[in-house]
Amino acid sequence: AGGDRWTRSELYGIRAQVAVRLGDLEQGDALAEQSLKWLIEGDATGETEAMQSVAQVRIAQGRDAEAEAAYRHGAVVASGIEFTWPRTIIAVEFAEFLASRGRLEEAAALLDEREPVLLTAGWHLWDGRIAAVRALIAQG
Repeated sequence: AGGDRWTRSELYGIRAQVAVRLGDLEQGDALAEQSLKWLIEGDATGETEAMQSVAQVRIAQGRDAEAEAAYRHGAVVASGIEFTWPRTIIAVEFAEFLASRGRLEEAAALLDEREPVLLTAGWHLWDGRIAAVRALIAQG
């Protein structure tokens, strides 16, 4: 509505993810909260990004139940988006999370749903991450 290319929610969410990767959980948490604060009603892409960010912060904090809840919420929101990127990134990250916790069937189901879409579109950006999750699943 404001004509911005990115919503504030998405930008705060991306910054939260960077903070987590740099090891600054306090900043990541604060930025994830800002991401939630700036959600625009009906902005499914922004909400998906915010939930992905919250999940990453909660994982880093060792709060798996909250991370899973954020991923599930984001995945439900993303299911209403026609764009491949937000639907795929949250599915792949959620699959990584589940597989790393031994929940292999759930992880495989997420990949099985998204991978054909990527192959049909000719997108290979996530091939390495998907292969890594598939390897975890195969080991289990």
